[in-house]
Amino acid sequence: MKCPECVKTHQTSRCFRNNHIVASMPDGSEYWDEEGIFHRHDPHWTIKSFHCDRGHCWTVRWRRPCPACKFGHIEPETRIVNPA
Repeated sequence: MKCPECVKTHQTSRCFRNNHIVASMPDGSEYWDEEGIFHRHDPHWTIKSFHCDRGHCWTVRWRRPCPACKFGHIEPETRIVNPA
């Protein structure tokens, strides 16, 4: 893990995880399709927030991908909260 703001400005820093949030899975998001293949379509995001020793704060969020299809197969999103 590297701080995205420090990377942009060619600085180095130590990174720390603040918290980890996982939304609960709603009913009906796991099922077997007509071919008997298991699907998991969790519409919620998992979010981790971080900070570095230079005062930058950011979050990274992603969805758990379905093992059988393309649902949730996206790159994690990074959002700067405090560029300091």
